[in-house]
Amino acid sequence: MMAMAGAKIIKIEAKGGEHLRRRGVVGGAALPFAMLNSNKTFATLNLKSERGRVLLKKMVRRGDVLVENFSPGAM
Repeated sequence: MMAMAGAKIIKIEAKGGEHLRRRGVVGGAALPFAMLNSNKTFATLNLKSERGRVLLKKMVRRGDVLVENFSPGAM
């Protein structure tokens, strides 16, 4: 919703991308994925590596908001 309102959203995904990318393809894109992720920019980071965590921290410093969906305390 924020992306549709003009916010610049960078979605971080694990290598291989989100599982919704591989569901029922319609017109070249998985429909649920396309609906939920329109107007977003994507990047892959390995957050289990030190380099991935450093890159994420650099990105967060330049942004206004960080939204995550890990289990409580995981981040």
